[in-house]
Amino acid sequence: MFERYSEKSRRIVFFARYEASQLGARAIEPEHILLAIIREDARLLDSVLPQDRHSAAIRDTIQTTMRHDPKLTDSVDLPLSSATKRIMRIADDEADKTGDGQIQPGHLMLGILLDEGSPASGLLRQNGVAAESILQKSVDTPGPTPAKKESETARMLAQLSALVELLIKQGVFSRQELAEELANRYILPDIHATLNSLLAVLVRKGAINEGDRREIAGISGL
Repeated sequence: MFERYSEKSRRIVFFARYEASQLGARAIEPEHILLAIIREDARLLDSVLPQDRHSAAIRDTIQTTMRHDPKLTDSVDLPLSSATKRIMRIADDEADKTGDGQIQPGHLMLGILLDEGSPASGLLRQNGVAAESILQKSVDTPGPTPAKKESETARMLAQLSALVELLIKQGVFSRQELAEELANRYILPDIHATLNSLLAVLVRKGAINEGDRREIAGISGL
């Protein structure tokens, strides 16, 4: 489903799950995607807001008025809501319209805005966000084709992600614990930082040893 998503957009979906769990939601809603966009790059939203509005205020509004139940502490696997699936379809269509090969964070924000039935869309509109401003300022242009080393790192990350899923199913650690660890302790500016973060978690949990970590890091050029 996320093969076409840029690295930033994939991180946004990951952090949206964390934001949903913090607000006690039972599904990932558009407002959680918006919170994740702000967490990943607040400047993206700030760039399309009027000068007297700020992304921090939108974040605070969501956290105070769109809370569901107390935050989840177990490994409940939160699904994407029908509204979130809808905004993702819109984002995909908008990427096609602009001729972009990847779905960027700007496309996701545009999807939220254009799905007028969601509270997140209403919040953006109330704060003066317009589709035209997102198209002009925030939809990133596709980057260059990744180098061979970057491709190797991506392959390694995919393999480690599969291992993480297996370890979650085996109860070594929960999905919630992993989300909180990566969200709170690490900054993930690129694929290399994400890989390093996963390796650190796996070493701490005893899934791999320090020698394994160094070997994987060496293969990936970290």
